[in-house]
Amino acid sequence: LARVLEWVEVCTAAGAERRDPDRLGFTYRNSNLAAGEVVSRAGFRLRPGDPAEIRGTMAEMRRRRHEAQPKGIKTFGSTFKNPDDERAGGRSAGQLLEAADCRGLRHGGARFSPKHANFIENAGGASTADVLELMAEGRRRVQERFGVVLEPEVQVLGEVRWPEGWEL
Repeated sequence: LARVLEWVEVCTAAGAERRDPDRLGFTYRNSNLAAGEVVSRAGFRLRPGDPAEIRGTMAEMRRRRHEAQPKGIKTFGSTFKNPDDERAGGRSAGQLLEAADCRGLRHGGARFSPKHANFIENAGGASTADVLELMAEGRRRVQERFGVVLEPEVQVLGEVRWPEGWEL
């Protein structure tokens, strides 16, 4: 992303600010955006390519994503970051959640996807509290089974109440 990004617009409660990529502190799946900062727009510097090759690459990426991730149902994407902790044994957050029997686990209208355990789906009428409770339960199970504390990859905005025991 950093190779083609020209600028981002970062919004906070105080307003919007345009930033260059060198001010974003990019690392793997991370930047220096603070809590409450949201990227609302971005500009990219793209280069021309062969349209047929680009279409083929995009089709292959869609195919792989549809094989591995839920489709046709509302999710907010990958729920937890893949851990660096050696106790994870190189497993992803989704693999740890699955091994901790979270695949398909439900709380209210929210459930860990039966297709990919690191995605929480709105299975019908899910509330923010349902999602947070489910995240807390998945995190607790992985911590109890493997000693690994999963960090959220999603950002929660506004005033929310995390379930009791979230801190672990």
